[in-house]
Amino acid sequence: MHLHDIQAELKTPPTPGRKRAILVSTGSYCPIHKGHLENFDAVAKFLSEKCKIDPIVGYISPSCDSYVSHKLGQESIYYLHRYEMVKIA
Repeated sequence: MHLHDIQAELKTPPTPGRKRAILVSTGSYCPIHKGHLENFDAVAKFLSEKCKIDPIVGYISPSCDSYVSHKLGQESIYYLHRYEMVKIA
């Protein structure tokens, strides 16, 4: 979803009795995998069904190289590669 699509969505009033949310997740994503995406789906479903909150869009933000290399050492993947993997996922 592009920024202009999100802006258009936010200009329309929410469904009466419901709220809206933008989901954000940060982490190493070294590499991103199916489980990360399934978590997003589970959270969106829970918010919609149990909390009357409609997720508009979700953003996945990989952590910076210094954090990931400190955490994973030689096993770390450069940020730009992780970023591209997130875009493909």
